[in-house]
Amino acid sequence: MRKQRWGRPEALAAARRYNALAREHGMTPTRMALAWCYGKWQVASTIIGVTTAAQLDEDTEAWGTELPAELLAKIDAVRWETRDPAI
Repeated sequence: MRKQRWGRPEALAAARRYNALAREHGMTPTRMALAWCYGKWQVASTIIGVTTAAQLDEDTEAWGTELPAELLAKIDAVRWETRDPAI
């Protein structure tokens, strides 16, 4: 993994920050990420992959989750600071 572009230090640091934001707001990183995608009109479809029924439940329960403006601002801050950490 570390040899792939997603294993770069910048990408891992961004992922850790997103994970921390999710936990600070009482949700899993998966729920936050899917809620973010579901809330963007620019995202035409969201592809999920699951290996367990629990993962499917978590993914479908993310539908309808509204992220507070404060959290969206913090997500945007990470996005703007790290633009594309995988490049």
